[in-house]
Amino acid sequence: MFVRTLILVCLTWGLPNLSVARSLDINISDDALRSSYSRDQMIPVLGDARMEFGFAVNDNDDLLGSSGLAVFGGPVGDKALEWSLGARVYTGSFSSSRELLAFALGGNVRFSPDSAARFGLSFGTYYAPKIVSFSDSEGYLESELSVDYKLFDSTRVYLGWQRIKADFAPSKGDVTFAEGAMVGVRIGF
Repeated sequence: MFVRTLILVCLTWGLPNLSVARSLDINISDDALRSSYSRDQMIPVLGDARMEFGFAVNDNDDLLGSSGLAVFGGPVGDKALEWSLGARVYTGSFSSSRELLAFALGGNVRFSPDSAARFGLSFGTYYAPKIVSFSDSEGYLESELSVDYKLFDSTRVYLGWQRIKADFAPSKGDVTFAEGAMVGVRIGF
């Protein structure tokens, strides 16, 4: 099921490429490696939107894939506050034959003060309750908090904390996919 769902998610990227900006994000922690690709587009009904595709693996050989669409906004007022709100589809294959398929809602906020424009503070979370979690899963929660530094115009390095948790029936047990410190780089092109 994981492979079929991942193929379906990849096919959604066949939409017309009206890209404004693209980025590649890679982060590692003590127990997981995550990567994601995103591209910003102008979608007639939504306005500025970001399409995302991600993949992760942890030290238990658990696999997690995601695809999503979010609307986003730039600086608000005189403060550099960026935000995004959207939906993601998560699919995963975990040890002990547990499968995840979840539709999550969430978003991100990034603040960069004018006095220190190269630095930023970000928080993001995506949540899927039981009603929109399928296969063996009964819920999903992903949260992260990070501090970033702009090395170049299109490259940021960051240090932060993340927690990715999938809930399953009591007989199968929950899975904490990743939890703890992470370090990463986001490259725009």
